Amino acid sequence: MNLHNLKVGARLTIGFGIVVALLLVIAAINFVSMRGLNGEITLITDDRLIKAAEVSKAKDAASRTVLLLQRAAITGRTEDIETMKAGVLEASNATSQRLERVNRMITSPRGREMFNALVEARGRNTAARNETITLLTKGNIEEARAHITGPVADAQAKYFAALDALLAYQLELVDESAKEAHTTYDRAVALSFGATIAAVLIAIAAMLVITRSVTKPLGSVLEAMKALERGDLTHRVHADGRDELATLMLAVQAAFAKLSTLANGIKESVDVIRTASGEIAAGSTDLSSRTEQQAASLEQTAASMEELTATVKQNAENATQGSGLADNASAVANEGSAIVGQVVETMAGIEQSSAKIAEIIGMIESIAFQTNILALNAAVEAARAGEQGRGFAVVATEVRSLAQRSSAAAKEIRELIETSGGRVQAGTELVARAGETMQRVGTAIQRVTDIMGEIASASNEQSRGIEQVNQAISQMDEVTQQNAALVEEAAAAAGSMEDQAKQLTAAVGVFRTGQTLVVQSVSHRAPRTSQPAFAKKGGAQTRAPKQTDMPKPAAVAAVADGDWSTF
Repeated sequence: MNLHNLKVGARLTIGFGIVVALLLVIAAINFVSMRGLNGEITLITDDRLIKAAEVSKAKDAASRTVLLLQRAAITGRTEDIETMKAGVLEASNATSQRLERVNRMITSPRGREMFNALVEARGRNTAARNETITLLTKGNIEEARAHITGPVADAQAKYFAALDALLAYQLELVDESAKEAHTTYDRAVALSFGATIAAVLIAIAAMLVITRSVTKPLGSVLEAMKALERGDLTHRVHADGRDELATLMLAVQAAFAKLSTLANGIKESVDVIRTASGEIAAGSTDLSSRTEQQAASLEQTAASMEELTATVKQNAENATQGSGLADNASAVANEGSAIVGQVVETMAGIEQSSAKIAEIIGMIESIAFQTNILALNAAVEAARAGEQGRGFAVVATEVRSLAQRSSAAAKEIRELIETSGGRVQAGTELVARAGETMQRVGTAIQRVTDIMGEIASASNEQSRGIEQVNQAISQMDEVTQQNAALVEEAAAAAGSMEDQAKQLTAAVGVFRTGQTLVVQSVSHRAPRTSQPAFAKKGGAQTRAPKQTDMPKPAAVAAVADGDWSTF
């Protein structure tokens, strides 16, 4: 596989991938080895040592049983016999539990055979011991002692022999597991060490190959940069592959080609610049003449604009005064309209009051009419009463007379109120018409005020615009004067340009492009007869320039004060 056809990132990925894969292999080897070693250790600690310990504890319990039995046979006392019986029972139960645990943990055929022999020997020993306990319980001490030294001793010897054989077998298995654990450890160390050495060697090889595939192209690029530092543009860079470094080398080669072309172009252009500097001097003289004519025209235009500015300012002031008077008239008309509105409201109130008074008069007439009827009824009743009702009849007659006079007065008041109401209504209509007239007058005055305001605003804008035009013309005059000075300096700059062109030719000559240039000199052309600037465009001189496009004199002065000797 050609590494130059792979990207640098792909190469680094392959290199790191190899290292990671080797680390995974080493980790897998260590994991398998440690798992085997852990299995051996677990077998020793959780199985074989436990079985050996249980068998050893069972042997200790059998020894304690023998001592208790012998003590009871020697003393023959009842309390010793009872103590012996309790101790033997406790030891027997504990031994049964331990042997049951060992029985569950035995898996090998040989171990099973030895355990069965142990169980058989324990059964005979238990039978002989129980027989001795029976003799001691019955008080046959001598016979019990004889039995202990006879059958019990033989059974115990066989029982202990079986325990020792099973214990020895378990310790032998422990030794075998320990040896297997050491073997597993040595094998794991060897495999891990070998895999580590192989991984280091493979990683070093991959590092060297990938590093060489990167540093070799970079060395070629470095040589190209050194050649560029020496000014040698004929150096060539050979790219191999399709990776980023090959792309970089192709870009460097293209840059060398472009720099070579650029250097040749600069060499050609420098001679043209040197030749054209003479024409720049002639053109500067022509431009100086036209600039002087333009300055004179601008002075005349500036004087005319000043007169026009004064006239427009006067018009703006008059328009402002007219607008103020119109505002005052509009305010007076609005005030009159407001007063007429108040009068209309007052007349409406009077009309409402007259209507209420008419209602009250109507009520008074109704009361007078009812009072008249009551007086009439009272007179009739007084007539019926005869002499007794005469005085009452006189009062009723007076009341009737008063009711009639009240009714007549109420009618007169009603007629007067109706007459007054008609006049008030007519007055209200006249006042309303006057209010409408005042509103129309106010509207008309407001329109006059708006028109006068627009005239004043337009006059102010014209004044500001003409003032800006005047300022622009003044700036143009200043700029024209500065341009005249700049044109004079341009002639000096042309000579400086020719000197700079020679220096640039010497500077570009440092680069070796491998080509021989033949540069044709450009002949000096005679300066053309210039025309005034305003003669080229007839109507352009009367247009006002834009206020935002005028160059500031400070900026022009900054250009004029430049160091033309280093142009």
